[in-house]
Amino acid sequence: MSYQVPSRRKIKHYALAFLFLMLVNFPLLSIANRQRFIGKIPLLYVYLFGIWAMVILVLFVADFTDRKKRRNE
Repeated sequence: MSYQVPSRRKIKHYALAFLFLMLVNFPLLSIANRQRFIGKIPLLYVYLFGIWAMVILVLFVADFTDRKKRRNE
């Protein structure tokens, strides 16, 4: 039985997924769950949309830098 070591890219993606899951966990989510509004949008919606957009941006940048490093090697 052989064991493959996960690539550095997979480890980075797992770490980022864990970090973002912690950002939508109860204690931090409850901070944004208030009766405050930004414009006419509840703060909780702005917080969740911001986390979602940040996940996409950070994973894109991480993947882009990994591909750039692999291309230069």
